[in-house]
Amino acid sequence: MAKNAAVVGIVGASAMRRDLKKLGEQGSKMLVGMREAARTAAEPVLTRTRGAWPRSTLSHAHHADTVRVRASRTGATVAEGDAAKVKPGDPGAKFPATGWLEFGGTRHRPHESMRERMVTGNWLYPAAQGLASVVIERYSDAIQKALDDSSSWTNSGNEGTEVSD
Repeated sequence: MAKNAAVVGIVGASAMRRDLKKLGEQGSKMLVGMREAARTAAEPVLTRTRGAWPRSTLSHAHHADTVRVRASRTGATVAEGDAAKVKPGDPGAKFPATGWLEFGGTRHRPHESMRERMVTGNWLYPAAQGLASVVIERYSDAIQKALDDSSSWTNSGNEGTEVSD
């Protein structure tokens, strides 16, 4: 090192690396908070989709009840039918026709039948339309709440205290 060389250090870099690593650990408070933020953001779409499904027949009512939010580390989706209700690998799917009811097309079981194909769907996509601003606001607020939880962070940012690195 040269004589009189300046040394530059970033205070808090080690703590930030630890916190970012914790974010990805299964069961961490941050990960749970992020997953809940995604679930919270998707709830309006779930509610509107369930309400949009007709309840005129028992079959339709059962299909409406399969609409679920599936949250992950990076976001959430609203799914319906077997994809939502049955876990991968579970035998005996109960609601194989949900996709056919939603988007139309041709089905072969339990009997051959056709419905007009609807790329936009009957209930899920139309229900989600117009909710983008609500979902973004809810997600932003919930993420901020999860990040503001100082018990998740190595450095809580308290004024007047030394930063531990």
